[in-house]
Amino acid sequence: MGSQNGTIVNKKKVETAEVNSGDTIVLGKYTLIFVGDETLGLWKGKDLATYPIYGGRVSVEQDSTFALSAAMIQKMREIERKKNFACITSDSNEEQYLLGEGTLTIGGSGGIPFKGLLSFTKGASITWDGRDHLVHKSGLTNVTVNGIARKSQRLRDGDAIMVGKTSLKYEISDS
Repeated sequence: MGSQNGTIVNKKKVETAEVNSGDTIVLGKYTLIFVGDETLGLWKGKDLATYPIYGGRVSVEQDSTFALSAAMIQKMREIERKKNFACITSDSNEEQYLLGEGTLTIGGSGGIPFKGLLSFTKGASITWDGRDHLVHKSGLTNVTVNGIARKSQRLRDGDAIMVGKTSLKYEISDS
């Protein structure tokens, strides 16, 4: 389980373990009860409903330490770089549009105009999902990414996007 201080499952120090419903896992000063079977109901004679449920979040009152590998740190930096420095360049007006965390609309009364029969309507939008920017087709306008028609597509540095007859490029700058 990768703990430098040891992990204890059912009062035994282990490296790895398969846990079953009712097993206890001790991590530092915390004891977790694995409940895989909802019929368990009791643990050490006490109703499980009286214990707090771990929902995958750590509250600010808890003391927690997280070990991050170099690869995890690099991935976090890459996500921040995308969020802060990704932009769309339009061939129709040669402007750059910084994306950030919001939604950028292409067409209609949105941020980027596009050429085409339905240019007065919303042709597409670009959103942020917490990790990547995504382009989403809206309405009847054709949207392609790198020459392939898409309804929705995760964007990568250098992707060529076509909305109607307007070429756009997704780029992540170095600064």
